[in-house]
Amino acid sequence: MLINKRLPSYVLRSISSYSGYHTTSITKLAEGGFNNVFLLTMADSFEVIIKIMYHISVPRYYATVSEVAVLQYIHEKGVPVPEISGYFVLRRNSADVEYIVMGKVAGVGMENRWLDMSKRERLAPAPSFVETEGKVFMICHVPAGFRAELYTADMEGDHDSETFCIGLTADHTFWLGRRAELGIRREDYLSLLNKYLFLAPYLLPKDANSPLNRPTLRHPDLNPNNIFISLDSGAISCIIDWQHTTIEPRLLAVGYLRAYFNKLHIQALRVPLLRLRQRLVDRAGRQWSGNFMTLKRALGVSCPVQFTEAEMGGFFEQERLWFDSNKAVKLWQEQVGVSEDGWVSDGGHGGAFQKVTKLKASLIVLAEVDEGDIHLLEKGGCSEIEKKSVDNDKNRVGEISPDRRHGVR
Repeated sequence: MLINKRLPSYVLRSISSYSGYHTTSITKLAEGGFNNVFLLTMADSFEVIIKIMYHISVPRYYATVSEVAVLQYIHEKGVPVPEISGYFVLRRNSADVEYIVMGKVAGVGMENRWLDMSKRERLAPAPSFVETEGKVFMICHVPAGFRAELYTADMEGDHDSETFCIGLTADHTFWLGRRAELGIRREDYLSLLNKYLFLAPYLLPKDANSPLNRPTLRHPDLNPNNIFISLDSGAISCIIDWQHTTIEPRLLAVGYLRAYFNKLHIQALRVPLLRLRQRLVDRAGRQWSGNFMTLKRALGVSCPVQFTEAEMGGFFEQERLWFDSNKAVKLWQEQVGVSEDGWVSDGGHGGAFQKVTKLKASLIVLAEVDEGDIHLLEKGGCSEIEKKSVDNDKNRVGEISPDRRHGVR
């Protein structure tokens, strides 16, 4: 990694002089993937953090102003992040670097404590993390004014829209190299992109008002290195390093992180084929560097199994009924106290059999003299009777089947 050797002395003292801070000591705290971080102590013992991008980091201007804007925006919404004291992005200063000045955060980095924490202590940050993530999920509603400069010029804005806007991506992969000069045929890659555009309308819910389509601001690297916790309570005290934050539809923003989840996050994680959708959008959205393989793999191949319209007729209604029926069976199993395969312990066999007998009798009543349903119940099968039991009595559980020596079937 390329680092300016004059940085600790010349550059930082230039920053403190240019910013009006009278520095008495400078301590290097960390080297991240894109930045150096220093602790500056003032004459009155006040401490601030100076964050400076490496000379090889890009995009220097947009990454700096993006992080400043994100921190200011979510700090106003009550999210525990460092408070911005100042920043400079034009490089017209004696230090000749972009930098951000922010308050020193309270607490200690979670990565320094995690391995030494007990299981109980590791649960302490959970409530505050879920609360914090919930705030981030809900605050980024992207009001119309945020898009005023991008879509319309006559839209009235509120305080947020007058202060912030959605700008160019700060993803460093879009700013690296000289891709425009690559002597590679692009026709094949454009063909892949056309295939992606054909699939794109099916990747997100069709309902524009679906919670899964809600624009969501997501931290780009939420791991213990960027989470600070209180030494006293263990609660989240600060989340740092928002440099490459993006705003995406919620379905694309969620992921299995090494952290805790709020209910909205969990709801999105249950969407079928979630990772395949995210992977496809990610690969299609990346800058091209001559690689055909990753996008082609994400697009996949034609399914070897096809169904006619007649075969698909009524499928979705049948699928819904199937899942509803399985919910009923699961409820019955829990009520009776048997496993999925009908097993019960020796001591619980008698009680389980009695419960099954009572439930079978109640389900026969629900069958409404339907000889087919009654026959299935007597033989241990299930049909529309399951749907009736769910609709008529949510708390009723039903039959599993006649018994075995160590199980109820």
